[in-house]
Amino acid sequence: MNKKYLAKNEKLLCFIGPSGAGKSRVVNKLIDDNIIDLTPSWTTRPKRSHEASTKDHIFVSTEEFNFQKSEGIFLEVVKLFDMPYLYGLPKVAKNSSAVPTVMLRSMVIPLLSKYYIYPVIYHIESTRNLTLKRLNNRHKTEEEVNKRMAEYDQEVAIGRKIAQRIFINDDEFDKLYEQIKKSIRQDFYN
Repeated sequence: MNKKYLAKNEKLLCFIGPSGAGKSRVVNKLIDDNIIDLTPSWTTRPKRSHEASTKDHIFVSTEEFNFQKSEGIFLEVVKLFDMPYLYGLPKVAKNSSAVPTVMLRSMVIPLLSKYYIYPVIYHIESTRNLTLKRLNNRHKTEEEVNKRMAEYDQEVAIGRKIAQRIFINDDEFDKLYEQIKKSIRQDFYN
C-alpha cells in the first residue's frame, strides 16, 4: 500500500504551546475519537515514564534517527531547549478522513511553513504556575524543567502572535476538549 501525503496547499492542523500546557492529552483524546490523524515527530529523547502510550513522538536511538535522516524521511531536523536531543519532522501523512495534524514547538512553525502553506495553528497554554507544576510532576531533572520554563514566555508570546486560535488549559479538561472539537469542526468542515 502506497502512503499518501498531504499536499503543500492542503490545510494542516498544528498544535503548539509550551511544555506542560496539556497538548499531548488533548491530542491523544482527539486521536482516540478519530477526529485527527497525527503524524508524530521522531526524537532521540528518552521516553519518560508517563509516555508509555504516547502518540506524538516516535522514540528511537541516535543511530536509528540518523539512518532515517539519511533515508530522507524528515523534512527538517531540529534541537530544542538547548538539549542534546534531535527531533525530526516527517512528511505529513494523509491516511483517513480525520484531520491531518502535527504537534510542534512554536519556534519550528517557520520551518513547517516551507512545506505546508495552510497550517491552522492552535496554541494551548496554561499559567506559569500550572505549567511548572505539570513539568515537575513529569520531569526527573531540575535542569530539564528549568530549560523548558526558560522557554515558556517566548513560546507563549510566539504562540499568541502566530496562532489562529488560542486555548487556555486551566485544568478543566472536558471544557478545553469541547472548545477544541468545536473549533476543528468550524475550521475544517465548514
